[in-house]
Amino acid sequence: MSESLGFAAEKIGTDWSQNRGQGVQLDVVAANPREKKLFIGEAKWGTDAISRNILTDMIKRSQRIPQIEQGWNVQYGLFAREDFTEATKHAARELGVRLVTLKQLEADLIRAAEYHAMDSELKIEF
Repeated sequence: MSESLGFAAEKIGTDWSQNRGQGVQLDVVAANPREKKLFIGEAKWGTDAISRNILTDMIKRSQRIPQIEQGWNVQYGLFAREDFTEATKHAARELGVRLVTLKQLEADLIRAAEYHAMDSELKIEF
């Protein structure tokens, strides 16, 4: 994941906090505090295509977190069970937002698992 983000995430989680009296609620947050870089994502697992307002709302909510106010570099992503509307795809291209469907995520995870299975140093411990 560090290659695709362009930074090594040191902290990964969610942010469902309050800032300035408003809820933030971000599903995915990956941060590198030393480099002041963030990845912020929203996951929607309904069967409808994800509309553009989901994307714009995520960006709007993210503006409430202190790191954005402090000028950190931020990347955005949307994760969908099915797909995205054409308006969402267009807006994502304009804003540089990553769009990932469940099918793409599954393929990436399988590819990563196969890659690591070839690594002779890999040790699985329980």
